[in-house]
Amino acid sequence: MVKFQSRKSTHKRQRQYFEQKKRQQHSNGDDDAEGTHGSAEYHRTPKSLDILSLLNLAGEAKGGNSGCNNADGPALRVSPLNYQVPKDMHCGQLEEIGFMDCMSIDEVALGNVMSVRFLSVAGTRNTKWSSALHLWNLLPNLICLDVSRTDVTSAVVVRLMSTTPSLKVVCALNCPNLEEESNHTAYKVKGKLLLPLFSDIFKGVASLFADTTVKDRDAFSEWSSSKSGNKNLNDTMTWLEWILSHTLLRIAETNPQGLDTFWLKQGDALLLSLMRSSQVDVQERAATGLATFVVIDDENATVDCGRAEAVMQDGGIRLLLDLAKSCREGLQSEAAKAIANLSVNAKVAKAVAEGGGINILADLARSMNRLVAEEAAGGLWNLSVGEEHKGAIGEAG
Repeated sequence: MVKFQSRKSTHKRQRQYFEQKKRQQHSNGDDDAEGTHGSAEYHRTPKSLDILSLLNLAGEAKGGNSGCNNADGPALRVSPLNYQVPKDMHCGQLEEIGFMDCMSIDEVALGNVMSVRFLSVAGTRNTKWSSALHLWNLLPNLICLDVSRTDVTSAVVVRLMSTTPSLKVVCALNCPNLEEESNHTAYKVKGKLLLPLFSDIFKGVASLFADTTVKDRDAFSEWSSSKSGNKNLNDTMTWLEWILSHTLLRIAETNPQGLDTFWLKQGDALLLSLMRSSQVDVQERAATGLATFVVIDDENATVDCGRAEAVMQDGGIRLLLDLAKSCREGLQSEAAKAIANLSVNAKVAKAVAEGGGINILADLARSMNRLVAEEAAGGLWNLSVGEEHKGAIGEAG
């Protein structure tokens, strides 16, 4: 019998983990909680809106804090289930806004935030796109827009790209109305980048660079290692990492049909690229995404061999083992979870053992953090299914 984290248990453990982090940070007097917004550099700067999705809601919405008074600058904390943008919003300097997985939003109020540069409404429902179209295209500083996992239509997307001069990037992953249409070339607008599931996302991201020698698959790592002097590019790439990690994890959790080709051709490689991010919360979500997308049947504990082996062939095992050795418990927990689920596959289990994974997991199993210890124990259990690993597991204690 194998042990792995199903989608339901992943949600539960994420909430437990974020609640635990909040308690620890509160006891330490740390108001800049990683769980509230998370990214190591970019999302903690002033003029940035706290984004609360279903994944990091934890204790945030329970506090009922929905003001714009943050010590580091204007911020707004919202519930993803029932939040309406206040019509008297006084956060006139907000540069980044995100309402993710909300039941509804106030399109008019968002259209009045003239300072916004990055806007995400991913996963929102009941959006009035006609209102959004006639207001958001007047936002003078809007560079990037995320409408992933919504019912946006091709007509709205093309119109927004065509009529919003400042807009450069539109992320529209897993939007059924876009993907059902056959004429994908109609979405091309000169000087604009659209990122739907049917596009080559790596190629699209690489096109943002002035250096045309950057290889498509190396776009994120090249940017991370060099960090150009172009502020718009740096801000855009940081935002893209954050947005993509959220959306890919949510897609993995909902497990929609017909995405095998996407996951095998670029989905797993995107998650691995994001695991190399300098943003810790991006790394955590990417690792959780890997743990989730390989599981195709929760009820029967079925892991897709093709997906698991694609992660292995793309160097994912070494990367996960390195993350598991991080000093950050969040990374330890998510990396151990991914290793555990992937190790259901015998070939991957062998690669984990040969890469020193047994000793790494054994060390994590002794962690004082219960979630870390449980994830590591699950990984050791799955490795022990193979007779050839039982001796090594016993020796590791």
